[in-house]
Amino acid sequence: ASGLGGGSSDAAAVLLALNRLCGAPLSDDELFQMGLSLGADVPFFLLPASAAWAEGVGEQLTPSPSVAGYHFLLVNPGFHLSTRWVYENFQLTSEVMKGKKSNFPDCVDDIPLVNDLAAVTMGRYPELAFLEQEMYACGARSVLMSGSGPTMFALFPAAKEESCASGFATFT
Repeated sequence: ASGLGGGSSDAAAVLLALNRLCGAPLSDDELFQMGLSLGADVPFFLLPASAAWAEGVGEQLTPSPSVAGYHFLLVNPGFHLSTRWVYENFQLTSEVMKGKKSNFPDCVDDIPLVNDLAAVTMGRYPELAFLEQEMYACGARSVLMSGSGPTMFALFPAAKEESCASGFATFT
């Protein structure tokens, strides 16, 4: 489990394939609702967009503009993390983080990009907080944990990412 939506993307692919094989009897909205019943991340993989803002539990999706000129660097620290454990230890709050979505990625410095699960995961695995600091030190514009973790991803200007990627190849 790396927090990258592998199971959710598989579920979305099966839904799309079955719908096509059956002559497309389900509308996009019906597929979306069916996907949501399988998992909160499934609807994302049903979108035709390559990037989207997710809110709620991941079911409120807004396609985002292109991230041309930027690269995403993903680093998996190489240890197992139980998604179940993360959610069992997550405490819901009433705090809501909102931000402007219209100019991504130009706005990454101006809005709170957050993953509420990160505090739980980093509390147990402080090496993830260290990895986050190292990615920022290398020039990342934004760093987040993917899903329940442990994979971390960073948004870099394209040229900067290429010079940093090799330094993280041996992080594990």
